[in-house]
Amino acid sequence: MKKYLILIFCSAGLFLQSMAAQQQGRGPQQPINPGAAQSAQGATQQPPRAAQVRSPELHTDRTVTFRAAAPKASDVVLTGEFANAPQKMQKDAQGVWTVTVGPVDPDLYEYEISIDGVTSIDPRNPLVKYNRHRPVRAMV
Repeated sequence: MKKYLILIFCSAGLFLQSMAAQQQGRGPQQPINPGAAQSAQGATQQPPRAAQVRSPELHTDRTVTFRAAAPKASDVVLTGEFANAPQKMQKDAQGVWTVTVGPVDPDLYEYEISIDGVTSIDPRNPLVKYNRHRPVRAMV
């Protein structure tokens, strides 16, 4: 029980810290052109990587955008405590599925993403809660 409480408090701290950084316009630090050293040494250039998928993304109007990279999927659905019903996600040209929900009251919510019927946590969300009913759920 003590481990779970510590996990929840640590997760809440990370959540608040990331929110503060987002509001100040700072995001996670990205490397400055990691392929430049290889190119300078004459190595062949690799094709550009696909853009990183950011999920969840909290907006100032209290809406939240969820994304999942699943280019071969045919059906992606978001289910969460903040929604009255499952939310169908829409696929873009890069194979990234997106849905925006809200406005959502500030709180910690459990949610999960179902890709072609296989339910999992949001792979881009570092806040994960272990509970009794299902093995894991992501939190926003």
